Amino acid sequence: FKGEEVDPIVQKIDVAYQPGHIHSSMGETNEVDGKWVVSLNKFSK
Repeated sequence: FKGEEVDPIVQKIDVAYQPGHIHSSMGETNEVDGKWVVSLNKFSK
């Protein structure tokens, strides 16, 4: 973060299980589009 303007959190959604990791669409590239965030949940019985 170098002080530039950033977008605020738009929406928070509860998930049913414990989130283990999250991944965003194109999140590991220089051209992140920010359209999707996927919650990868931990599940055990």
